[in-house]
Amino acid sequence: MLGDLPYRQDLSRCSGVAGSDAFERALAGTAEGLVTLRRAYDDGSLPLLRLPEAQGDLAMIEARAEHHREHADDVVILGTGGSSLGGQALYALADSGFGPSGDSPRLHFLDNIDPHTFDHLFRSLDLARTDFLAISKSGGTAETLLQFLVWATGARRILEAGCFTGFSAQMMAAVLPDDGKIITCEIDPDTAAIAQKHFDRGPNGHKIELRIGPAIDTMRSLEGPFDLVFIDADKKPYADYYERAMELITDRGLIVVDNVLWGGSVLDPQSDSAKTMAEFNARV
Repeated sequence: MLGDLPYRQDLSRCSGVAGSDAFERALAGTAEGLVTLRRAYDDGSLPLLRLPEAQGDLAMIEARAEHHREHADDVVILGTGGSSLGGQALYALADSGFGPSGDSPRLHFLDNIDPHTFDHLFRSLDLARTDFLAISKSGGTAETLLQFLVWATGARRILEAGCFTGFSAQMMAAVLPDDGKIITCEIDPDTAAIAQKHFDRGPNGHKIELRIGPAIDTMRSLEGPFDLVFIDADKKPYADYYERAMELITDRGLIVVDNVLWGGSVLDPQSDSAKTMAEFNARV
């Protein structure tokens, strides 16, 4: 079976050792570490070790794949940094006789937020027959996705409920036109001062207006319309933020809400925060 595979694996130079005997000696030196890993596998203290054998999500993935096959000619995969490398490696096997058949959607991997690449690709696609997936194995996904949504929708006026130190506001401002505007809300004056310092030093600070105080009070004082509203402030008033956002958003605008899954705990909410988010999801 292995002899039929269209590639060959050569371990002769692995770990800086040459030859099978040297490799075996080097491998023997890992014995203690391997014992620790086996123990962690057995007692479940490192859940990632069991990930390759997990099958609980296969039915959901198969159903989603079938949806893409039926409704899309192209699928654009947004995987920032190295997040999509695994998918790209698997998809590349299609050229060697593995992978999808010829009637499956074409996959396009975009692993960096580059407006020129996006523009070139999107002009070549029938967007009505294009699906989008966003994947990540690291942080910053929410902000990167926000940046993409601002660019893709052509938003010019944005409201952000929850600024913190200003990272997401700066990410969105970077793809706004020069006369675009973000109004961002922060309740903590000390945190707001940190954010303002970053805005003042950055190239897009002139697009960002920072309002200090409870986000819901600021939202009630504003007049629309806004093209995009991003909600990521204190969780208890989430429903109030959402209702006010509905009054401020344009007819074709976008409301983006962070933390709605709360690490998956909304499926069986135990903490007050998880219960709050579960109630918000049910209301929306």
